[in-house]
Amino acid sequence: MAMCKGTSEQKAMAQDALHVTGDLVAASSKVRAGEDTVLALAMVPKSGWHGYWVNGGDAGFGMELEWSLPDGVTVGTPRYPVPKTYVLQGLMNHVYEQPYAILIPVTVDKAIPAGSSITLKAAGTWLACSDKTCVPQDGTFSVTLTVIAADAPKPLPDARFAGWQAKLPSPLNAAAGYAIEGDTLTLSIPYPADAPLTDPHFF
Repeated sequence: MAMCKGTSEQKAMAQDALHVTGDLVAASSKVRAGEDTVLALAMVPKSGWHGYWVNGGDAGFGMELEWSLPDGVTVGTPRYPVPKTYVLQGLMNHVYEQPYAILIPVTVDKAIPAGSSITLKAAGTWLACSDKTCVPQDGTFSVTLTVIAADAPKPLPDARFAGWQAKLPSPLNAAAGYAIEGDTLTLSIPYPADAPLTDPHFF
């Protein structure tokens, strides 16, 4: 969850200053040694504000994280849900105006003993914008997991993760490509022939 140091009043004031708030949650509080799990940065924009996809578009930027991890724990590349397009003053942006979750794969080494408690921490920076202004945001996130034996029953995931996973972009069934001939750039993007193509926007 997002954290800050100080008194309860100072913490409340710090949260009030965030226009896009976030909590770090785990698919399960338990993870089997030698297996992968998933964390989610569950982000909530205040009314009238939005956060950004990994590629913000013409303006803005996505979440940047600096991790502090226990030995034997690694994190992978964050995965973002499909954003919406937002055009303001002729600038195209890729944004989230509703709650969204950035999913982060985590691998726990099989050498970590069962019963160990491991805490993952991250310092994050992100951008919150309205149609009038943009405000840099920052916070510290942490989550603690318990390592269980490799042959222990597989932990049941948090029910929210199925919905978050469903909002991730689906991979293409073939690679995109490009060709340059003289002054002409040709992009080749695999797309189903029977899918609608009224107003396409490829991210």
